[in-house]
Amino acid sequence: MKIAAIIGSNRKGSYNRKLTAFIQERFQENIEIEILKIEQLPMYSEDDEFNSSPIVTEIKQKISESDGVLISTPEYNHSIPGLLKNALDWVSRVDTVMVN
Repeated sequence: MKIAAIIGSNRKGSYNRKLTAFIQERFQENIEIEILKIEQLPMYSEDDEFNSSPIVTEIKQKISESDGVLISTPEYNHSIPGLLKNALDWVSRVDTVMVN
């Protein structure tokens, strides 16, 4: 099984990153987990969604080729972090790679 992992924090010592790395190592015999580099995504703009950068295309492709998506994220001010929101905006538009 192939899983694309999205970490909602870009902090080096992120507990969510550590947790995902633990899951990645613990279940490596059964599940291939790839942590996507969403911190490299440009800020979402509807003006750019049909002519997106290579990193957007790469992340969409990795999600499309995966069997599932794991999202590990902290809560920021009773909501989701901007980093995660930006990634979800990119992958939920045009190609809608997170459908199904």
